[in-house]
Amino acid sequence: MIEYRKSIIPPFLTPNWEKGYLSCTVSVRDLIENDARRITELADTRSKLDAISNSYDAPIVIDCLMRVAGGPDSATGFSQYNQENILGSDESLLSENYMCLELITMSGDEIYRNPNPQSDLFCRPRSLSWTKETDAITLEMYNNFFDEINDIKDDPVIVNVDNIRLRITVEAIYSLIDGKAANAIVGNKNTHACPVCIAGVDSVIGPSYFHSRLNSAEWLIRNAAKKNIPNNPALTNPEVRAEHRKISNNLEDQFKAHVNRPKPGGSGSSNNGNLARLMLSDPTAFSNILGINVKLVENLRLISNLALSSRRLDPEKVQQLYEELEKNIIAEFTFVKKLPPCLHKYKHFFPNCLFILAQLFNIKLYGADNWSNI
Repeated sequence: MIEYRKSIIPPFLTPNWEKGYLSCTVSVRDLIENDARRITELADTRSKLDAISNSYDAPIVIDCLMRVAGGPDSATGFSQYNQENILGSDESLLSENYMCLELITMSGDEIYRNPNPQSDLFCRPRSLSWTKETDAITLEMYNNFFDEINDIKDDPVIVNVDNIRLRITVEAIYSLIDGKAANAIVGNKNTHACPVCIAGVDSVIGPSYFHSRLNSAEWLIRNAAKKNIPNNPALTNPEVRAEHRKISNNLEDQFKAHVNRPKPGGSGSSNNGNLARLMLSDPTAFSNILGINVKLVENLRLISNLALSSRRLDPEKVQQLYEELEKNIIAEFTFVKKLPPCLHKYKHFFPNCLFILAQLFNIKLYGADNWSNI
């Protein structure tokens, strides 16, 4: 077992101390080679590969294209035990992640497709660094990632599977990122502006939706608290704070979970993705407590589930769903002139991320006529 694990773990490059922090990196080439080797060990994938190879004459060389995604994210307070004599600082761990989306032949035959490209189950770390996430480090990671991608386009990865040789080139998007990373890459200093809008439709960056459901649910609660108070007061207004706590208490009674309770130590609140999913799972109860239109909550639940699903959907239909959600919100909250980034990014999921996949990667998109079970 130990030897097998060694055989499937890509080699880390020499730990780097030059920049004042410890980091380890796996090259994109090694990750692609390792993914291709492991993918072809799957019985279903191997049967597809064998069927494709039957149309080739010996020696069998198949030109392939692997589509991948990458992007960094950090975690603070990762270690509870300071090891400054070793690391200098261990308060922040920055991970640059990588994911294989699919492997196809250059003629379009599918060898492998990631069954859930929004799941962290299929993410792998490309690099781990004991350092805080900064704009400079994020931009450096982005540039290095695509430098390696371009090198592979010039010099494909070679993987031998018995008598079959795969010659693999690569296309990539940088979509495993949050708004902070996206802003750093495009040079956006206005956190209320959309980095994807700034980058344009041809950009290879896309927003992450891992936290959007939570952020959107919290935004609804905050704005429901001041909806009936004149002059659009700040959230620090005593009336707004009292109404916010009242709504939170009612949500706790309904869903039997802590809502907007401070964590011990004062860092963050008890709210998380599980809470948001729980509240949105019952649009009627959630909307009644907030005093807002149930259709708004139903549309938010639907589009947030679609954004995190592995379905290939018709972008025009999902765009219509977003536009309806936008109209619902502006009609409900008359003081809102434009949607915040946590909600606005749903506009870009299909026109940006899936259009990029469709245009650059030639992925077929399917309609979604029945969304009742999503």
